[in-house]
Amino acid sequence: MGEKIKSDKINKIMRLGREGNSISNIAEKLGIHRQTVNFYLNKGQEETINVEVRKKVLEEALWEHFREVRDFAGKELKQKFGMTS
Repeated sequence: MGEKIKSDKINKIMRLGREGNSISNIAEKLGIHRQTVNFYLNKGQEETINVEVRKKVLEEALWEHFREVRDFAGKELKQKFGMTS
């Protein structure tokens, strides 16, 4: 790949891709090579997938933490007030 392109052009690539334009059409509109368009469209998809995976991992970790806090608080309350289960 040649020189890097600016973020505003990358944003245009992504927008045109979301609008359903073909790789060739985007390349022609922006005056860049098709492989460059393909690279950034694929990179954008990978980043989106990575964000979704990270969100899922974080959500699972938070739920586990909430369950631990719930269980701990329950034990503490039972001990403090002499409750039995």
